[in-house]
Amino acid sequence: MINCSFIPDDCDFDASLVDSMPAITCAGQNRVAKVAKEIISKEYCSTENQYYYGLKFHALAFRRKRRIPFPESITCTPADDYNLTIFKQNWGNTIANRKRTQNIQMLIPVKAIKGQPEQEKQMNKVYNVLFSTAVFKVRQPIENSSIG
Repeated sequence: MINCSFIPDDCDFDASLVDSMPAITCAGQNRVAKVAKEIISKEYCSTENQYYYGLKFHALAFRRKRRIPFPESITCTPADDYNLTIFKQNWGNTIANRKRTQNIQMLIPVKAIKGQPEQEKQMNKVYNVLFSTAVFKVRQPIENSSIG
């Protein structure tokens, strides 16, 4: 948890956001990591459309309208750690306690499932695209200060 005496007045304490961002130490499919080998791993970043070695920063933050979210807690992991697992390990109890007192929903864009039959993918395509679009419209990335 971040120990901070300043919390902006515009924080929405009823809306916690979770996001992650890569910290790239070395990029390229055929490159070899030479820095901090003990704590980094290889991963694919779909946003950057590239393989990289590095870390991921994960943040639990309070929503702020039209501004970068205010971090409540930050953790760092190897790049190949799965976001949902890190979320559950670090903030599962925090969110579970809030769930008892508030109506909380966790919205995650739909990701492709490896090995899923093509017919099943096509059957769910419209729903998955619409749902993921809705999630991205309310999402606030932790690394971007130009949020509209």
